[in-house]
Amino acid sequence: MEFIETIIEFLKRPGIWEAFWAAIFAGIVFGLWKLIFGKRRRPPEPPLSITINYNYRDGVAESPKKEVRDAFLRGLRSHSDGDFSSAIKHFSEALNYEDEPEKRGALYLQIGNTLSFLRQYNRAHEAYTNALRESERAGSSDGIGSALGSIANTYRDRLASDVTQRGENVQRAVQHYARALKMFRKEEHPVQYAATQNNIGLALMDLLSATPEERAGNIREAIDYYRLSLEIHKKDEYPVRYAVTKNNIGNAYLNLPSSTLEERTENFRKAIECYKAALEIRKKDEYPADFAMTQNNIGFAYANLPSATAEEREVNVRKAIECYKAALEIRKKDEYPTGYATVQNNLGIAFRNLSSATSEERASNIQKAIACFQAALEIHKKDEYPVEYAMTQNNLGTSYGSLPSTTSEEKAGNIRKAIAYYKAALEIWEKDKYPQYFCMAAENLGKGLLQIGDTEACHWLKEAYALREFLPDQGKRLESLIEEFCKDKVNE
Repeated sequence: MEFIETIIEFLKRPGIWEAFWAAIFAGIVFGLWKLIFGKRRRPPEPPLSITINYNYRDGVAESPKKEVRDAFLRGLRSHSDGDFSSAIKHFSEALNYEDEPEKRGALYLQIGNTLSFLRQYNRAHEAYTNALRESERAGSSDGIGSALGSIANTYRDRLASDVTQRGENVQRAVQHYARALKMFRKEEHPVQYAATQNNIGLALMDLLSATPEERAGNIREAIDYYRLSLEIHKKDEYPVRYAVTKNNIGNAYLNLPSSTLEERTENFRKAIECYKAALEIRKKDEYPADFAMTQNNIGFAYANLPSATAEEREVNVRKAIECYKAALEIRKKDEYPTGYATVQNNLGIAFRNLSSATSEERASNIQKAIACFQAALEIHKKDEYPVEYAMTQNNLGTSYGSLPSTTSEEKAGNIRKAIAYYKAALEIWEKDKYPQYFCMAAENLGKGLLQIGDTEACHWLKEAYALREFLPDQGKRLESLIEEFCKDKVNE
């Protein structure tokens, strides 16, 4: 048993093991063989906040039917090897031989978990619904709770066509988690109880809010749920889930609205503290993808941490850069493309925000930023990642717009490049779909056009001013520009 446990610890991997942390108990020798001699398929990249899946099995591996046992174990081996299509095929094969409702429910759950891991959430939802039906037939509270929690996960994780649908999905997730929690009492089902508390926290984070106060209330409630999860997810007992929950608490503090600069600073410091706690578990050699994600999170927190002085700001930005570079040691372009692009974008912003003693140093930092944004665009293609593409285009625009120039011609050339990037961003950020982003890019475009004396400047400044509720200063700077440079003033 000690040998097997040692191998299990060795075989822990991010993503696969995060979602199916118990999935390697079967076929362990085969899994080790494939790890050493076979080429493993790359797992999907971890999201910023992690949903914990429900891994209920009801002793399928001990089924009296040999056909069920064999197919189920083949499914586990395929899953541990990263061959998810084969895993689904084998779990479905076991399902064809199994008659007992409770075990059928457990098999449907495994199929749903594999589909969720592939981010095929609609198909996963169907599998979980079948799992719920079979578990209700069997009267299995474990199966019912796991199916309800899993259905909730699909509602939370799936993409939505618009903000309204997203809000409805999150509300459904919260409702299903609440039903699951009735099945998972802390004393009887501590692990499932803790997982559901974590997942409710994630759903509350995603709830739409009409005001900053409502948003703050939802996030504080989410933090309370995460803390309930940590009552079970102790560092020494469930280290992986402890790290997941600590990461999620960090995200909550990072997104918590603040009424004062002091409060914002305190929240960001709490976020950094949580991320560092997660990093105590997420070692680079044991959980490389999670290590990279957490480094990126710490970097983002340092990059946006309010600073009392310019010197303190410089120290924080440089800490952020070091964290981003550490993340990129794992997030290689060919292995974790979207994660690579995200970190490159963040790194570019950090380079752009570095203070500079001379114009030459400033130009060097901006050029580094531009190189990072261009690297991100190699992944963030317009047709594949339109929102990220637009954000990166906008970042390139602000970089060229602030790039020091030695001549007026060079300056004008840089401004024209910036304008082209802002226009590219606005091809995606339409006013009715992305009003906040549209407002930001329209303001940037208007200011850029103003610098070269283009008459279209006022049109874009007024477009941004019309959505001034999305601007930090409620449009006061824009109002001054429009009053000064535009013939038809804002009040006319």
